[in-house]
Amino acid sequence: MSLSDFSDKQKALAAMFGAGILLIIFMLSMVSLNGTNNTLEARLEQEKALHSSLLALKNKALYPKLSSTESKSIIQKTYRKVKEKSIRIQSDNRVVLSSATMLFPDLLNGLNTLKSKHNIIVIQADIKRGENAMVEANITFKHP
Repeated sequence: MSLSDFSDKQKALAAMFGAGILLIIFMLSMVSLNGTNNTLEARLEQEKALHSSLLALKNKALYPKLSSTESKSIIQKTYRKVKEKSIRIQSDNRVVLSSATMLFPDLLNGLNTLKSKHNIIVIQADIKRGENAMVEANITFKHP
């Protein structure tokens, strides 16, 4: 049996049947992809909500209330390698680090540590550039 044995009507009917099958397969694929897309969008929205919640918690991180003496001690430990420094308590929640000569990256690392671990922040800074990445810093810190 060859293709020439079929009438034109049978050939047209077979072509339409094939096109219909292809259309059904295409529609099923689109429905499946749409379902997968909806699932991924829902998961993405959940992840965004979780991310927002985690950021809010991070920003509300509870740091213990520190006395000025405790803050002074933490600042001394953070900058223990720095020579010729003076650390004094200025008021109830302020500590001043002055006349400190150190490497600039060490200064930045210390500031980052104080903020992230103890919520001790800088409220005033006077930093003068020296030679070989050295700086002289006079910094006022505020603690929780």
